[in-house]
Amino acid sequence: MSDRKVVIFETSGVDAEEELIREYVVPAFRRLEDSDDVKWLTFARYGHDPSVEDGEVTFYIYGDPEAVAEDERDRWDELVADGFAEEWWTDDTEVRIDDLDESKRLHVRLWATASRMAVAFFEEFDEVPDAVAEVERDGEFGVGWRVGLHHLINDLSYQEGDGEEEIDLLFELVRSRLFALSTALDPDWSVEKADELVERLESLPPELREFREKHGKHQHSYADREAFEEG
Repeated sequence: MSDRKVVIFETSGVDAEEELIREYVVPAFRRLEDSDDVKWLTFARYGHDPSVEDGEVTFYIYGDPEAVAEDERDRWDELVADGFAEEWWTDDTEVRIDDLDESKRLHVRLWATASRMAVAFFEEFDEVPDAVAEVERDGEFGVGWRVGLHHLINDLSYQEGDGEEEIDLLFELVRSRLFALSTALDPDWSVEKADELVERLESLPPELREFREKHGKHQHSYADREAFEEG
């Protein structure tokens, strides 16, 4: 018996994916995360994938998935009956947790953690912040989704080398996505996007020098307690 079951929910489009996630995936995580039958839960959405015609949410159950499915199957049927999904089906390909090598196990653990964080975002925000658009504030930069990503990186202390590690992490993320999208899209798209990013980076040095001259050296607010308390 497999230690993994994938439940594939087909939806009418990208917006319907989020509706299904809020209706089912978020409460399912809270309902199942402490279950003895669950090792990991992950989910993904594929409405933006050019190979997917409409929308799709995949819900992965690791542990004793048949025991979970016995309790959840009626809910999956209700999602179709209530219009949140067009249909659902399962991938029951044999996967044994004990057979996962180090890289595959790490991948699943990172994905499961990321899925829990996504669930928390859906619970916090009635409308998830835009990926790039920002809310203006005093100063040079607004507040957007990148702020959440930065604080996550900071909280996990991926900032060795006076913050250089964070830059390296984000660069590897961009690099890996360009390679992945080169196979999903027209390969020329990734090349053109890389050229665009190089051009934008080459324009940064004078902007960075001007920014430093304008704002001076940054110091953490609480680095000097005495100065802080004196106001």
